Amino acid sequence: MTDTKSQAERNREHCKYIAECLDIIADGRAYKNPDTGEIVYLDEGEEAPEDYEQADMLDYFGDVYDVRYIVGQDRELRGLQLLVAFGGPNVLVDTMSESVALFWWGDNASYPLGSEAIREIESMGEELWEMGA
Repeated sequence: MTDTKSQAERNREHCKYIAECLDIIADGRAYKNPDTGEIVYLDEGEEAPEDYEQADMLDYFGDVYDVRYIVGQDRELRGLQLLVAFGGPNVLVDTMSESVALFWWGDNASYPLGSEAIREIESMGEELWEMGA
């Protein structure tokens, strides 16, 4: 069977997948394997695997390539840009634009983040900012 989706559609779907994973974490339906750290995303009503721990945003963003803190003149955190993929494509989770954005050569795509995911990401960012991370 031939893939008939355009590159633009695939790019948007990639952004959508990341946004949906972040929504699942914010909803408390993501769990991590205590041995490997792998995150499992559950559908509503699905049971967590035995011995798995609930995942949070820090579990997801623990290995990001870069974090940009957007700070006002008063040194208050206004937003975050987290680089989650780099080199082809580049993918940013951006709380200022409230989206997951993908850039690859001349192509770009985005998908909106859910409001609860934004709150959770910004809360994590505030903690990191206050710690000087």
